[in-house]
Amino acid sequence: RFTRVLFQGGACLGAATVAESWLWHGDDWAKLEPVPTPGRVTGFSLANDPNREETILFGGIDFQERSSTYRFRDNNWSFKPENHVPGGRSLFAMVSDPERNVTWLYGGLDDVGQTLFDLYMLRGGVWTRMRIEGGPPFCFNPLGAWEPNRKRMVLMCDNGDLWEWDGEEWYDFSSTNI
Repeated sequence: RFTRVLFQGGACLGAATVAESWLWHGDDWAKLEPVPTPGRVTGFSLANDPNREETILFGGIDFQERSSTYRFRDNNWSFKPENHVPGGRSLFAMVSDPERNVTWLYGGLDDVGQTLFDLYMLRGGVWTRMRIEGGPPFCFNPLGAWEPNRKRMVLMCDNGDLWEWDGEEWYDFSSTNI
């Protein structure tokens, strides 16, 4: 089954932010005109949830850190103002977990530039803070991906540390020679 690619806004160094939504259908980009829109925001994360056939956008910066959750479905965004639990942040990892039908959110920067080391789960539109014992001791600007064979979220920290979350426990692969 073919999955479309969604592009939403962002910014480049020295350039203005962009508030546009675009879809790649495999042959061409199509500009969308959804209402509402996440607006001119950068530093957010997107996660595709194939089980729910939607994309989640959370956080980022417009003129301050945002704690907004948007859902993209049927070529439109919907704003979910009640989901402010993780708090405003940017530069974090967000990964869909199709095995558990949840989306994981890890870390980021808050509105005063402090690095966050928390973990949240989004299930059925509700954010829940998870325990973090044994997790990454320092993970700035993490990149995240879903590893389907082992059913784990993989985080790569800016210092090269590699961590995995299996929905229950953290595993440190930073010192493993690959």
